[in-house]
Amino acid sequence: MGTRYGRRSASGNFEYHDSKESLHAAEQEEKSSGRAALFGFIGLIAGGIVSYLSMQKFGDANLPRWLRFAGIIAGAAGTAWLLARLADVIWYTILLAAMLGGLWLIGSFIWSHV
Repeated sequence: MGTRYGRRSASGNFEYHDSKESLHAAEQEEKSSGRAALFGFIGLIAGGIVSYLSMQKFGDANLPRWLRFAGIIAGAAGTAWLLARLADVIWYTILLAAMLGGLWLIGSFIWSHV
């Protein structure tokens, strides 16, 4: 019998994996699903606000109430779905921007004091 790898998941259950790759993939999937939930919630709020403001701006405010409501819900759900799908890309872009900003800050500090 080969080596088995185990870990406790966020739900509290203990999982067993037959390889380190499978263990690592399970950890990454758990992190990714958490990011997707966060960015999905942000997308839901932002999409609803943008849908509402765009209806006010472009004159769709005189449509029937149920149609405006459906439009806002559709915009919010679409934005939430899109941001949840792109959560990892957005997260790594934020990390890259923070890293480049830190390097720029250190470089500018060195440049001005040397």
